[in-house]
Amino acid sequence: MTRWSELLTKTHVDIGAIEVPDGLTPEESYCIKDLLFFADVGCPNVEQLTKVRERLKKALARGPKTKAVRAVAKAIDAELDEIERDLEFARSRRGKFILFSNDWAQSFHAERKADRGLDGVALGAHGELERIVAAGTVDSPDALVRLVHLLAAHPPGVPIEYRVVVADGGGVAPDARRHDRPEA
Repeated sequence: MTRWSELLTKTHVDIGAIEVPDGLTPEESYCIKDLLFFADVGCPNVEQLTKVRERLKKALARGPKTKAVRAVAKAIDAELDEIERDLEFARSRRGKFILFSNDWAQSFHAERKADRGLDGVALGAHGELERIVAAGTVDSPDALVRLVHLLAAHPPGVPIEYRVVVADGGGVAPDARRHDRPEA
């Protein structure tokens, strides 16, 4: 099963998104196929990304310097730049926390979605702080209690901030604002 954090960071050049022009000469076609071949590998880290860039540079140096070849090389380079930004994000403190929070929420997503009373609740990383936010609407005070118990059963190791409103007009539960471990 793919972890949600893996979906947030790009590690492969999307070869299918690179437009290859029509009417290429045999030399252009060969060079472009070479570029696409070297780009069609995973770049899970900066070292691998550097190797891919070096291989592409060598392949480009061997081939014709036509407009079509340069356009494909530029598109591949843009993809590699995006991968590089994602790798930097994943290595940053904030990025690590966002990836962690997504994987933590995924670990019991099916259990949470099985409770229809919690359909209006989303879980995610706080915009600035290292804490999890449970936000949305539940259909009853009992559903709010079930949410608090569910999150207590899967402690993330960081504070959880509750921004949950009871749909029947009950408002935000006053005792469920910020807890490391909600009281059961």
